[in-house]
Amino acid sequence: MAAAPTLLSMSPSSVASGSPAFTLTIYGIDFTPGSTAKWGATTLTTAYTSDTGLTAVVPANLIT
Repeated sequence: MAAAPTLLSMSPSSVASGSPAFTLTIYGIDFTPGSTAKWGATTLTTAYTSDTGLTAVVPANLIT
């Protein structure tokens, strides 16, 4: 059985309310090509970069 992914950090670590869309870089352990990320209750589309990294675009309408 595969280990569950573990989140270690994200970049940027914060953005101002009302900011435009941005790319979130997620660092961790045991990511797979099927790994996903959530922003509140919204599942973001992610791009697998490695077993230690994902990226996801956070749309402007979610930055409140």
